[in-house]
Amino acid sequence: YHDNSPDEASGRRFYNPKRTKTSKRNRQPHIIYILADDLGWNDVSWHNPVVQMPHLHKLAKQGVILEQSYVQPICGPSRAALMTGRYPYTIGRQAQGIKPLQPTGVALNATFL
Repeated sequence: YHDNSPDEASGRRFYNPKRTKTSKRNRQPHIIYILADDLGWNDVSWHNPVVQMPHLHKLAKQGVILEQSYVQPICGPSRAALMTGRYPYTIGRQAQGIKPLQPTGVALNATFL
């Protein structure tokens, strides 16, 4: 909800947080989920001070770090599981990645999020 009345001093229109229709308590949170392929335990700055990644470090410290999650050894099955919410072996993506021009993919009965 924007307050469209102009600011008296400048004539500019502005956003007035006091006039929002929903309170902070009722708003849904913003969720950012980062899945990094081939990322080792010491490849992040919150485990290894030699690694410099200030933006991700700040996001991690202000949010939730999920450190006891397990993924597949290659990216394709991990991505398929993330996009469908199902274990890779239930949708035919457990064994290997998809090679260029390979006529296969996620099982046709899978629903994507």
